[in-house]
Amino acid sequence: MTQGVKGTSPVCSVESCGKRARGRGWCDAHYTRWLRYGDPLIRKRFYRDDLARFWSLVDTSAGLWECWPCLGFISPDGYGMTATKFMNGRGSERVHRFAYLLFVGPIPEGLTVDHQCHNLDLTCMGGPTCQHRRCANPFHLEAVTAEENVSRGRSPLLTGLRQSGKTVCPHGHAYDEANTYVHPVTGYRWCRRCRADKMRAAAQRERSVGGVLV
Repeated sequence: MTQGVKGTSPVCSVESCGKRARGRGWCDAHYTRWLRYGDPLIRKRFYRDDLARFWSLVDTSAGLWECWPCLGFISPDGYGMTATKFMNGRGSERVHRFAYLLFVGPIPEGLTVDHQCHNLDLTCMGGPTCQHRRCANPFHLEAVTAEENVSRGRSPLLTGLRQSGKTVCPHGHAYDEANTYVHPVTGYRWCRRCRADKMRAAAQRERSVGGVLV
């Protein structure tokens, strides 16, 4: 730990800070940043919380089940981006991944977040001009392997055929008549119980911050 001018008072271990050290070798400011964000070098966020940041980034006017396009910066490959440091302290993130982290949970290691709204739109050819890449509706997102993500994007019809042989959803719920919605064109199946669970979880998060899900 660095010593003060007189050699008796320790100063903050962050280079060029010079303030008196309090906790873990940092000054009060850097120690507080570490408590809030897990990193003493992250400054105050532009928004007070991640949820407020998310609602400012998307257009939800189309309704709960439609796409929520990003209103901010769009990357050259067509994805909505946010540059604010949040959650894991990264400098930027794709908005649809941000949505998954907020409303669904951590993205499992080795998986990527897939846009199911694109898979069901047979008129969309994909690529940087794909409007679904801008979508951040958590009900349209699913964590899958990179291989499955690619195969879904290339052939929605083939994906529906492959999925038709499965008897349960990824969470173990039966694909029976009462619990299954089948897309009339692609044959892709949706688990009604999983969709209901996502809706309840999103509503609970909204109530916890006093917001209203539109």
